[in-house]
Amino acid sequence: MEIRLFEKHDYDDALVLVNDLQKDVYGKLLGLNELETMTFIKEMGVFPNEQQEHLYIASDHAEIVAIINLRVKEQKNDKAGSLYLKKAINTYGFWKLLKLFFIANKYFDESIDDESLYIDYIVVKREYRHQSIGSRCLKHAELLALKLHKKYLTLNVFESNKHAIAAYEKYGFKTLKRTKFPKYVVRKLHSKAILKMNKSLGD
Repeated sequence: MEIRLFEKHDYDDALVLVNDLQKDVYGKLLGLNELETMTFIKEMGVFPNEQQEHLYIASDHAEIVAIINLRVKEQKNDKAGSLYLKKAINTYGFWKLLKLFFIANKYFDESIDDESLYIDYIVVKREYRHQSIGSRCLKHAELLALKLHKKYLTLNVFESNKHAIAAYEKYGFKTLKRTKFPKYVVRKLHSKAILKMNKSLGD
């Protein structure tokens, strides 16, 4: 298996994997079906269609089997964000978007400090799961974090995702914070809380 930087020609195949992940978040919170979720991902720039500094593809014989999206602390592009927001409001409505952003800002702690490399997500193609690909992706993230002189790997995971939590704990992650969801979010996401976890690279 090869892990390399994402390239523009990967977009269509990679988007299918990202949609498989994000339909359980954006799809459920906005009440979108699978096709509508993919359209939302494209229009909002949730998944970029060009090369990014810390976006990686894991491939096996030219087939994309996993995506690793990592972030470091950096300044956001507010101009690009406002353009996406205007388009989304026209498509999905102000109140629906306001509710989504409220939930994201209140319950999803994606803050990054100077000492951390944040794992936005690692998604493995369904038919390749339980083959240690996720562990190899985590190892790649750890090596990059060390190269960048970071002290921690940080991520968020739904409390209902027991398999992922067990894998992270086995790899050395510990829970920093548990954020409980209100009932209306629990009904949509089928998880009572979200966990913020990190791994100290000095361990």
